[in-house]
Amino acid sequence: MTMLLIRHAATDMAGTLCGQSDPPLNQQGRQQAEALAASLGHVRLDRLYTSNLKRAIETAATLARPDIPLIVSEGLGEIHYGEWEGCRWVDVCGTVSGITTYEESPNGAAPGGETFEAFRSRVLRAFQTVIRDGAGTNTALVTHMGVIRVIMNSLFPDHSSWNPNKGIEYCAVYRLNIVESALRNEAHCSIDRHCSA
Repeated sequence: MTMLLIRHAATDMAGTLCGQSDPPLNQQGRQQAEALAASLGHVRLDRLYTSNLKRAIETAATLARPDIPLIVSEGLGEIHYGEWEGCRWVDVCGTVSGITTYEESPNGAAPGGETFEAFRSRVLRAFQTVIRDGAGTNTALVTHMGVIRVIMNSLFPDHSSWNPNKGIEYCAVYRLNIVESALRNEAHCSIDRHCSA
């Protein structure tokens, strides 16, 4: 199975904790999504999954074709930051003692938000469903930075092929070659290529 793991294009909330907030793409984002579609126009896709949030759906729509409908998955939505949504991470770190990354406090959560462990479990369940249902296909998955980080950290826990601290650009694409063991819930794969539209 070959999978394209794609981050959505830009919105007016760029640079903030957008989470479950649901802004549409802005003008720059629409241009990024069109460039993404042009760069992947030669790629054969059999299945196309997207998060249930507008920014992912609108990005994925540029890749959709009459024979490839969008499959919307709520499990692939970004983490819910609760009262922190719309804030900048640097500002949160400045006001909440002891927080440097969300991953370091897996059972902690923003006020009214989702714990990182609950988010991680949700994402990996949805990802395993995509793998199971898309066995033997070329699949694209349009989602969010937090979701991509969870998936990549799960697939590459030794960080040999993935830097867990790096940012992920809008419309960045990771091409994953997923081997059969992933279908047995072992989720091993290799990165063939990383590009940015």
